[in-house]
Amino acid sequence: MANPERQCCACRQVHPKGELLRFVLGPNRLPVLDLRDKLPGRGAYLCPRRACIRKGLQPKGVPRALEAKPPEQSAEELRIEALDGLERLLREQLGHAHRFGAVVWGSDRVTDALSAGQADWVLIAVDAAQRTVTDMCSRAGGDRVFRAPAKSELGGVLGPAEVGVATVTHPRMADKIQALAVRWNRLREENGDGQG
Repeated sequence: MANPERQCCACRQVHPKGELLRFVLGPNRLPVLDLRDKLPGRGAYLCPRRACIRKGLQPKGVPRALEAKPPEQSAEELRIEALDGLERLLREQLGHAHRFGAVVWGSDRVTDALSAGQADWVLIAVDAAQRTVTDMCSRAGGDRVFRAPAKSELGGVLGPAEVGVATVTHPRMADKIQALAVRWNRLREENGDGQG
């Protein structure tokens, strides 16, 4: 099934829908962030970057697309809400995949899964050693490595005390978790100009 694409209300670039932040018209005619992509109604989309969020919350962005009032929260408040919500969803979806038996963790086991074609991207905890990041980038490709919550948080989801490297082997679950990781990583980026 093809991944549908949507246009960002700020930069006007087209991206896969799962990699964007979705808003719908909520109560009191205010835009509501829909991280699960489940709320009814027409959606308006923004790239998960500071510059797009700032511009997209202006009257000519998401409010115009949804015929809504401008949001009451600031762009930074919304970014933090999205960041926290995506981190929670990332842990939740990893937990589901783990219970399904579709998560592999540990550098050696992840490398084996990549070599066997069972996975094609890697999650690395934000507090993992730079050596681990460099090693996994060389094995999976730099654009296929995504940062994840801290080792202790991943460990809390997957069982061991700490997990620094993980991947998902079930294709549909992997796609869903990768889209969450893409949005979470872009929101965490320090570069605030929207250029990555």
